[in-house]
Amino acid sequence: MSKPRGSLAVLVVALGLLVGSAVLAAEGWSVFSSYEGRFSVMLPDIPRQGTSTIQTLVGPVVEHSFGSTSQEAGFTVSYTDLPAVALLAGGRQGIYDQARLALLDHVDGQQVAFLALKVAKRQARVLTYTLEADSLARVGRTWFVLVGRRLYVVDATMPAAMTQNLLDGFFASLHIWDKEHIPSDLSEGAPERP
Repeated sequence: MSKPRGSLAVLVVALGLLVGSAVLAAEGWSVFSSYEGRFSVMLPDIPRQGTSTIQTLVGPVVEHSFGSTSQEAGFTVSYTDLPAVALLAGGRQGIYDQARLALLDHVDGQQVAFLALKVAKRQARVLTYTLEADSLARVGRTWFVLVGRRLYVVDATMPAAMTQNLLDGFFASLHIWDKEHIPSDLSEGAPERP
């Protein structure tokens, strides 16, 4: 009896993500954790942290971002706590669509695909896009993960000619913590617990 084709695809993706994580460790990346953001991810160096207020149709929202670069690739995790009315107005799909359009507008990117995805048992969306930067063709991948009213936007861009292992490893290393289950051993460089 043969296994269903979907099982093989899942196995191939899982092996690719494991190889990607091993590549990050070999490149000297380390885990960055944000207690307030309730996530951890592997990054090539200590991230630049920023906070900005974005005016939206449902009022101002504050975005917290953490960005890092390696070679010619960029990696960012940001999160925004949305007002309850935002979910009521557009629903989950509306939130994902607005976030996708805002990101593509911000980076001047061209959408390649926008698909449903499960991230740590959570419904999410993955955006694949291309962009031109200084005559260098680049590719980008973004995960949009909505946990309650918190929207995580996990983005990576790199030259199209680079290997995808860095992107795969970056996304595979993301862990979004449940409110009740926050690790007690936050990594070095992480914010202190209050």
